[in-house]
Amino acid sequence: MTALVQAFKSIMANKVRTFLTSLGIIIGTFSLFVLLAVGEGAGEAMQDTIRSLGSNIIMILPAPGMRFRARKVRFDEEDFLALKALDEAKQVVGYAEKTAIVGVGGRKFASRVKGIYGDYFRAMNLKLIKGRYLDYFDYNSTDRVVVIGSLLARRLFKEEDPIGKLIDIDGVKFEVVGVVDRESATFSLDNSSCFVGFKTFVAVWKIPFFNVFVLIARNEADVDALQNEAIRALYSRWGEDFIVEYDVLNQQELLSTMEKIGDIFKFFLGVVASISLIVGGIGIMNIMLVSVAERTREIGIRRAIGATKFNILVMFILEAVALSLVGAVVGLILGWWAVKFVDKLGYAVSYNWGQVIVATLFPVVVGVVFGFFPAWRAACLNVVEALRYE
Repeated sequence: MTALVQAFKSIMANKVRTFLTSLGIIIGTFSLFVLLAVGEGAGEAMQDTIRSLGSNIIMILPAPGMRFRARKVRFDEEDFLALKALDEAKQVVGYAEKTAIVGVGGRKFASRVKGIYGDYFRAMNLKLIKGRYLDYFDYNSTDRVVVIGSLLARRLFKEEDPIGKLIDIDGVKFEVVGVVDRESATFSLDNSSCFVGFKTFVAVWKIPFFNVFVLIARNEADVDALQNEAIRALYSRWGEDFIVEYDVLNQQELLSTMEKIGDIFKFFLGVVASISLIVGGIGIMNIMLVSVAERTREIGIRRAIGATKFNILVMFILEAVALSLVGAVVGLILGWWAVKFVDKLGYAVSYNWGQVIVATLFPVVVGVVFGFFPAWRAACLNVVEALRYE
């Protein structure tokens, strides 16, 4: 403990150098903590959203490897009617979606636009806040009317009432007729999405097929039967291509899939943040090498009065650790503020002691790894030559 305190005193002797050296670690720790919190929050909230839909839901959606690739299977109204005819199906919803730029005045945002057919809002537990839902006439016409999520409404209109106002979606004017919100989950992409009738979607974006079907079973006992019947109905039309390109998932399978996707998402976020820490570690190694050169005579004196190679090695490694700890603490404080700010904006974040420990220990490990070479170089200096060094 005494050696660590001495290491802190040594690095604080030059505060500007310490700050600049620790900057990479500060940025890396900040990024790691914030990205872990956002990734964890998004994963938990997506699972909350799926749970809120009920245990009698089934979703037919592109398989993970097919979501961003051209598919042979293109669901249309014939498939929709085939699913709706199933005895176990209480409700069927189909929709297509794409990313679009939504704006009003000078404010523009990227948003998901969904062309829906069927009562999507009730199937997905979206509460109406203002105006009205899309109705039968909207689904079967090409009228430019849109329902928007509550978060998107706040971004576009601040405190104004959006009902009856026009918004621009990919250069096309739409009238806002309703605002919806998902209260049962802490985060939902639907809260920042736009919803138009499927025929309007086809007319504007020329995408004449559904990407996803949502089926609601009459009761929980019918879920397995409905799942099998849905697979049979679509397989009879599309054959093996349907099996390859699409998944038919019940609630538990959806939760499992989302958990796997969330783990992969968090892993890549962690890798991105770790790159910043590694860059910070390189900065620590560089400044430690400079420090060894500047303190060559001091090292020689310490060795001459009895310090061992191990003592010198530990002294410089502890200084590297102290630099990392300073950066980690500052990065955590800034990260905590950033996470609180993101939380106030309405996005889901989740932070715990595990993330704090990871965000603290990883920079320390980086300090040890990148501080070892300069420390070893200091420990191996020739005592006589070090004493002669000017």
